[in-house]
Amino acid sequence: MRGVCVRCGVLKLLVSLFLWGCVGPSPTGVLEGEVAPQTKGGALDGSTVVVQSEGGRPALLVFWASWCLPCRAEVPHVNAIVEQYGDRVEVIGINMGEPEAKVRESAQALGMRYPTLVDPQSEISSLWRVRSLPLGVVLDANGRIRFRGNGLPGQPTTLLDGLLVAP
Repeated sequence: MRGVCVRCGVLKLLVSLFLWGCVGPSPTGVLEGEVAPQTKGGALDGSTVVVQSEGGRPALLVFWASWCLPCRAEVPHVNAIVEQYGDRVEVIGINMGEPEAKVRESAQALGMRYPTLVDPQSEISSLWRVRSLPLGVVLDANGRIRFRGNGLPGQPTTLLDGLLVAP
């Protein structure tokens, strides 16, 4: 006669559920360690830009506004990243809460060399829970958030270099 151990069956079920949770789908969100939400918006050049969620290349998102002095001071540093990495790293500016004409004027005056999304109603900024500017976000090639903080990471090239060589 074969007996069935109820405790063993329950234990196997719990272990299976635990392991599935460890290797199951990653949570989507806007905090470090989470997979970034799919984000799409209109850029100043009229194109639609989609922030990759997986299977792309590392990305640097820079949330900014024309009235934000630290945002303005950051532009040459972001331009240097664009220059250094070219198309190996996707760099996207996201203007928070300003009309397109103001964004266009500011981006041109500041000499931004990267695409800028216009977010006049702060819908993208709300999705990303932007509370203060500037906000820098670095995503790996799989769309996982590796850095989120006010401004650029302290050593952006070290972080980006690591993401380019990581499998």
